[in-house]
Amino acid sequence: LRSPPACVRMSVTEPSAWDDIREKTGEKAYDIMSGIAQTLSNAGRVDETMVKRSGADFQLPVGLALARMQKNMGMLDQAASANVAVSPTSFIILSATVLIAGAAPFALSEKLVEVLVPSMSALSAAIGLSAEYNGKVEVARGKEIAAVTLQAASEAECFLAQAERAKAVVPLCVGLSTTFSAFALLAPTLVTELPRLAPAVITEIYLICPVFAVLGAAVAALAAQESITLCSSAIGLGARRFASAD
Repeated sequence: LRSPPACVRMSVTEPSAWDDIREKTGEKAYDIMSGIAQTLSNAGRVDETMVKRSGADFQLPVGLALARMQKNMGMLDQAASANVAVSPTSFIILSATVLIAGAAPFALSEKLVEVLVPSMSALSAAIGLSAEYNGKVEVARGKEIAAVTLQAASEAECFLAQAERAKAVVPLCVGLSTTFSAFALLAPTLVTELPRLAPAVITEIYLICPVFAVLGAAVAALAAQESITLCSSAIGLGARRFASAD
């Protein structure tokens, strides 16, 4: 058997220029599709700098709500850390009762110790009951604030429902205004097709459709203004209800 020609061996062992072109084309297509996929995946993400912009810049409502919530939680943490668990007076009294109860058997008589140690225990229990009273008062105050918050949310929801009801007439007014505007364009043709009419009747035909169109637009504008007023009342309800003294 004879060996194949040298040109055949060269084409079998070494990649041709077409293989390089196909490989580079495939890599280029892969890079393009990867870039498109990365762009689409990043399109739905919110840039953190957008939320941190000042009032004149655009801010997402969700980002503003989250930032406000984080600020309020930070204020609560600071207020909680500022209040010590045990007041200095209670700490001094509890320490004194422990020292007195521990040193009394070595320094005082047995009859006095029998009365003094239970008295120190009762004093410690009284301080604990006082702390429990303060804790229950704060819990009740928190429940009261939560109830007032729910009440404010319910009142705001009532305002929003009224605004939605006022806004419901807007599409109807838009439809009526559009319909009468179309009929107003047909009025000249209608007048020419009808038999000879009195000038007063022709004037009424020309005016009736624009009048109803303008009336529908006016009702829609009033409904929109009422909806805006009710929404403003719902927004300001929380600010008025939970306004600080300063």
